Amino acid sequence: MKASDVNERILDRMRRLCSMREYCTSDIEGKIIAALKKRPQEDSPEEDIGRIVRDMMEQLRKDGYVDDERYARAYVRDKSALSGWGRFKIARALSAKGIDSETVSTAMKELDDGRAKGKMRKVLALKAASLAKSEDGMTLRQKLLRFALGRGYSYGEAAAAIDEIFSENKYL
Repeated sequence: MKASDVNERILDRMRRLCSMREYCTSDIEGKIIAALKKRPQEDSPEEDIGRIVRDMMEQLRKDGYVDDERYARAYVRDKSALSGWGRFKIARALSAKGIDSETVSTAMKELDDGRAKGKMRKVLALKAASLAKSEDGMTLRQKLLRFALGRGYSYGEAAAAIDEIFSENKYL
C-alpha cells in the first residue's frame, strides 16, 4: 500500500472521529501523529510527518471538521453543566489543550453564571452530606472549601454557597 493511500485512510479516520464529537486541534494532531508513526514505512523523517500533519489539519479545518472555537464553546457547556466545574478550572483545561486565550475568553462568555452557581451548590450539598457524619463543622467547611476551589470556583462563590448550606442547619 502506498504512503498516499495510508495517509488518505488516516485522514478519513479523522473525519469520522470529528463527525462523531468535537475535537480540538491538539487532540486531532496527536491522533494523526500516532497513526502516522504506526504506518508501515522504512523512512519517516520528522519533517515529513510535520508537513503531513499540517496538510491534514488544514484540510480538516477547511472542511469544518476541526474548529477550536466551536470545541471551546461545547467544552465550556459540558464541563459546567455535566461535570460541575467552575470558571477557573474550565479556562485552565482549555489553555492546557492549546486553545488560545482569546478563544477561551469568548467561549467563557457562554457560561451561565446562575446555572453554574446552582450546580456548584448542588455538588457541595452532596459532598457535605457524604462527609457530615464523620467531620465536625469547621473541618467540614474546610474540606468543602478545598473541594470547591479544586473544582475551579472562586473563594467568594464557594464560601457563600457553603454558608447557605450550613444555614439550612442540615450538616451542623
